[in-house]
Amino acid sequence: MRKRRFITIFICIITICLLAFSGCSINQFSWDINDGFDDEDYIEPDYDFTVTSTLSKIKISLSNIGEIGENASLVAIKPYEYLYGETTNGLSEYTNVNPMYIDSYECGTEQTYEFDRYAFDGYDGIYLKYYILNTIDDILAGPMHCTEISAKYTYDEVIKPTGIKGIMCEDRYAEQVSDLGCEYTLLNFVIDGMIVPNEIYNASTKQVEKLMYEESINNSGELVITRNGVSEIVEKFIYNN
Repeated sequence: MRKRRFITIFICIITICLLAFSGCSINQFSWDINDGFDDEDYIEPDYDFTVTSTLSKIKISLSNIGEIGENASLVAIKPYEYLYGETTNGLSEYTNVNPMYIDSYECGTEQTYEFDRYAFDGYDGIYLKYYILNTIDDILAGPMHCTEISAKYTYDEVIKPTGIKGIMCEDRYAEQVSDLGCEYTLLNFVIDGMIVPNEIYNASTKQVEKLMYEESINNSGELVITRNGVSEIVEKFIYNN
């Protein structure tokens, strides 16, 4: 009788514990790059579309895109350009752009493409946005960016110091750093000082709000950006050189 009572109490304890932890997870916390955006209605694609690079080649892998038997095209445009039909184009004036044709794609199949990284008039293919378009130019997949880029130099080749003495400073103090006999320096920069947003996230409303945005050139030829009535001179960043 005592044994039966013990078993009954044990089963009750196990049942209570299962009910208490039914809504919990014992999995280790894992941060994902997509955690910060509103993905309530996001549906993960059931196809593969990856773009990688070596020092001289761009490699694109495709599988299961579109309806089997239909034909499509692999195309590309520059990062500040937007295809016809795209509604999210930020401040770019380059909308309704005709894309650069790369190759044909048979929908639903698995294909791999490899081409010269600088095939587009010397423009580096790692900067391009890639799409799959059907025969009436609807977007089946994309835009996709290059996500694995082979660097010319490794971290150790560029960063590895010849000594242990270093200092944190600004680059304008290079001569003083040399006088101190330092082998390396660390430079900090505020990344949002390099980006001019045209919209902000309102934490109280949990909505993305557009900023009243206007570009102009002042008498000195400098680019001036006005957002919500506040103007500031900004520097242009030149890339692909």
